[in-house]
Amino acid sequence: MQTSLAKAEGIYRAAELCLKEGLYDSCVSRAYYAMFWAAITALDGAGYKVEKEWTHSGLFNTFSKYLVQTRKTCESFYGRRLAESYELRIKADYKLAPVRINDARRVLEWAQEFIQKVGERIQ
Repeated sequence: MQTSLAKAEGIYRAAELCLKEGLYDSCVSRAYYAMFWAAITALDGAGYKVEKEWTHSGLFNTFSKYLVQTRKTCESFYGRRLAESYELRIKADYKLAPVRINDARRVLEWAQEFIQKVGERIQ
């Protein structure tokens, strides 16, 4: 569990560096993956049997059903932010149009908050 949170934190730091360097597409991509690993950490910390490999949709659905609806340990907007960050990551990685700086800042902020909340919950 600590290993996956450390992974999320390291990926988040890379996202911060990308923003600082004006690499907005890469910032969004890294920030999303930081949230992805934090979501895995949250599920593991809540006692959910964590899978060896997750699909993006599988993780979103499990996070929302288990942590938001069943356990009620996370507010629903965290699930929405995870999904919205994924959509921006798709744009960043696969579309020609670049991500705007405001979107990169927003996703980075969401990732920071998401990781912090997960860290507080597992301690």
